[in-house]
Amino acid sequence: MDIRVALDAIVDVQKSQYAGVSSSVIILYDHVLTLDREIQLVWFESWSIGKVLFLACRYYWTFAAIFNDYALMSSWHKSEPVSDFWISWQGWTTVFVAGALTEVILLLRIRALYAGDRRLTVPLLAGLIVTMTICGTIMGKSLHEKTTLFIVAGPHVFCAFGNIPPYLSAFFLPLMAFESLLGGLAIYKWIKEVGVTLASPRIAPALLRVLVRDSVIYFIVMTLSYVVTAVVWFEAPVRSCLLQ
Repeated sequence: MDIRVALDAIVDVQKSQYAGVSSSVIILYDHVLTLDREIQLVWFESWSIGKVLFLACRYYWTFAAIFNDYALMSSWHKSEPVSDFWISWQGWTTVFVAGALTEVILLLRIRALYAGDRRLTVPLLAGLIVTMTICGTIMGKSLHEKTTLFIVAGPHVFCAFGNIPPYLSAFFLPLMAFESLLGGLAIYKWIKEVGVTLASPRIAPALLRVLVRDSVIYFIVMTLSYVVTAVVWFEAPVRSCLLQ
């Protein structure tokens, strides 16, 4: 292996480790910071779809953060099958947890905002199915076409994933489109009920204010994240995913 390529690979590994640990710290900090409210508002409530979705997202992400850091920092993955499993797990976690579960929760919020209107819920559910089918197809074909290379460079051992198709960069675009629709529906509801103004609590119901506020904030933050991710992937396609 060319020494320059090996050095670049080691630097990429370190960047991946730092990014992974940083995101995990944010997730765990948020978990600890809001744990008391979770216990008070969720744990002792009767079971419902909302409670199951909340706990699934909450605790799977905590597990994923810890497991991902363990994989990045340890020598556990020093074989091609294990490295291949790790990247596949990351890919399908993105589809089913970051994608499907999150979108279902957002859909339920919009459903509550519109008082469970079936005329809106059914088309949105169909749109969600189409969105996740597209995302799952992109991820599945990308994982199938990629190649895994197990490399030893001196004391450093890592795996590189090549032959990553360029259309993987479009993975987040269907999610961005669907969430744009949900965000638009939240804003439309606000305008319809309150008007184009930041109404006082006495004019706008508390539930409406909270649902619209959170929907808009989430929409802005996640849209920016999707755009940045798509631009980075389009402009600088991932040449490899590296583990030390």
